Amino acid sequence: MNNPYWDGKLLTVNLTNKAKLPYLRPCSGLMTLSLTDVDASEGINLEDATNMTGLLWVKVSGISEIDLSHSTLFGQRAIEQEQDGPGGSSLVFVECPDLKKIALPEKSGLRSYMITFANMKSLEQVDLSKFKMISNLELGGLSANCRVTYPELTEFHTYDKKTSFACTQDVFDRQETKDFIKKYLKVLTSGGGYIDGVEWSSLINN
Repeated sequence: MNNPYWDGKLLTVNLTNKAKLPYLRPCSGLMTLSLTDVDASEGINLEDATNMTGLLWVKVSGISEIDLSHSTLFGQRAIEQEQDGPGGSSLVFVECPDLKKIALPEKSGLRSYMITFANMKSLEQVDLSKFKMISNLELGGLSANCRVTYPELTEFHTYDKKTSFACTQDVFDRQETKDFIKKYLKVLTSGGGYIDGVEWSSLINN
């Protein structure tokens, strides 16, 4: 995957018993990096991954920062390409205990098929201010010290004109979450795939 002539678009490492990855520096051709149950303490360098559009990490340990800012595609394609899976830009991080920071491209008006942060106890912030469209958003199990900045949504899925939103009780109890739900109540639907969220639609007026 470090070979610039390798033409693979997807790399998946899905383990049932945790193992240590070697140092990874994906080439520009890789678009999706899917990791499950790995130790990434040797490092993952995305400096050359200029076409990266998807990170799907479950139980990845040993890495505190990830820099996606070099991607010239993440969130920057037409809505028809970004709004659906599996090809749309996605950030899925579930139970990655050491991850603190994620750097995104220095662009505004990003679009994403899915953004998920679940049981991420070390994450320092979830800053979604650069996004204008997220088809599916899931937040749960964050540290009380994790700062959450919600997006200003101006675009929605071209079919149902909605954004799916799921959150756990700890996230719902934040004032910024309640403000986000109230602002976009007419265009939000409940539902998530990675977290068992609360029924916020029945709680928002309480």
